[in-house]
Amino acid sequence: MKKVSLLLIIAASIIGAMLIYGYFNKHHVDNNTTKNNNDYPLVENSIIVSKSIDEINLLFNKKSGVVFLCIKENEWCNHYAKHLNNVLKENEISEISYLNIKQDRQYNTSGYRKLVDNLKDYLLKDDENNLKIFVPTVIFIKDGNIIGYDNETSIITENISPDEYYTEEKIIELRNKLINFINDYKEEEL
Repeated sequence: MKKVSLLLIIAASIIGAMLIYGYFNKHHVDNNTTKNNNDYPLVENSIIVSKSIDEINLLFNKKSGVVFLCIKENEWCNHYAKHLNNVLKENEISEISYLNIKQDRQYNTSGYRKLVDNLKDYLLKDDENNLKIFVPTVIFIKDGNIIGYDNETSIITENISPDEYYTEEKIIELRNKLINFINDYKEEEL
């Protein structure tokens, strides 16, 4: 009888441990490899491609790429993405690396902290005086160096919608800014 009770207690403990492990494993955000499964839900022929935060951070190791940091549910990100995709595609950029930063930022993953460190000279502080990546943000990286950075619409505080903000004049300003970044990005080193 004691053996049966002991075996039942051991079996219940093992099952309980497995259930607890499964729960935490399912609800845990991996600190280094958060990966987006879907490309940015945008327009046809999008060149915006999902990347992990590790892949984004690798660009700062003497690599080159265009990075779009956003939260796909954010209406400002969606408007910016359309303009970004069109301008870069027109200027023969083949890929925009996209990271939905929501979970990494929310859980302050090690990948997010590393990205904040890579961008520290460009970031603003939040209400708690911590450096924070606000979205939408686009970064042009060439040979590991930031040559273009734009987060203008991530810091708008007035009560205005993206439809109201993106007037013809604002779209032209954004296009010109992106084209300047593209020219620097494409420029051959002498």
